[in-house]
Amino acid sequence: MSLPHELLVRVIHLATPPPGPSTKDERKRRPAPHFFVNTFSAGWSQSDDVAFERIMHAKRRADERTKSVRTLTIFGDKHLPAKSARTLLSIFERATEMSLMQMRKPDELLKGSPYVHTLRLIEVQRANFGGCYSALTRLVLDHCCAEYLPLTLTAENFPVLDTLILDLKRVRHREQPVRDWQDGTRPPQVRALCLTGQAFGWFSAFFANSRLEHLHMGGSSIEHGYLSLLAFLTKPLVSFSADWNPELLFTTAGIPLDAAACAGLPAFKRLVDLRLYQHEAEPHREDWFAHFADEMERALLSEGRDLRIRMIGEKLEAAEWDPLHDPTLVAPARRLS
Repeated sequence: MSLPHELLVRVIHLATPPPGPSTKDERKRRPAPHFFVNTFSAGWSQSDDVAFERIMHAKRRADERTKSVRTLTIFGDKHLPAKSARTLLSIFERATEMSLMQMRKPDELLKGSPYVHTLRLIEVQRANFGGCYSALTRLVLDHCCAEYLPLTLTAENFPVLDTLILDLKRVRHREQPVRDWQDGTRPPQVRALCLTGQAFGWFSAFFANSRLEHLHMGGSSIEHGYLSLLAFLTKPLVSFSADWNPELLFTTAGIPLDAAACAGLPAFKRLVDLRLYQHEAEPHREDWFAHFADEMERALLSEGRDLRIRMIGEKLEAAEWDPLHDPTLVAPARRLS
């Protein structure tokens, strides 16, 4: 089983003892604000009593190590019984970071929280958010299925969300996937948005957002013509990056995208950082990007602005994308003449 880099670093950190000698009592008193639940082992889903007993045992051990658990991580493709899931969340309700990995339908674990500020779903088959995350600022869906996501990924459930990372995949089944947000609802109004993995038609709803400052688009989004949706942005971006694919660039109408026209979009009028992630050499991509970058640079220099343009020869690790905490990505200021 592979773990995302960020989560793997945490596991290694917890498993590595601190330098220097320490007594048994010192190790016992050492804070351990992280709690991991592995439901791959037998008993978690078959018996509510067994699961409840294990949770209470873990709570007693956690109480011996720290006053409060800050990071809650749950692995496993088995369902936690509803009672045990509610008990687990109530015991560790003040956790500020939560990760769910390789789970099918963890509905009971996604009921909302006034404390969690970072939520990661990794290889989750169906994400159904059943409540409000009033403090959540970062949401990562890494290799998750998304047929029904617009039903609960709403501004009402995520009122203060700043960073949204959607690395999605599609699952074939007989049920008809949800095509858009329901009447009266809209997607979270985020400042940083990453769209990669499988592209969905409802991505277009994210572009009616006056808060958006940082945008990354994966190759599939570009291939389906969603790059042309930048024309609908009402606020200029601070940074833009993309994973190029071997396909030619087209608009949603199937017309080849013009580099000069794209560079002239209002969304790019205040851009300070432009990146292309290209882990496979494709000459026609380089030609298009070179033309696009030249047009961008010419337009911004005429207004007295600088633009950092980079072509990066590797694939972006979407789950670790965090432009809001990148000191180089600040709102641009006009140069004094």
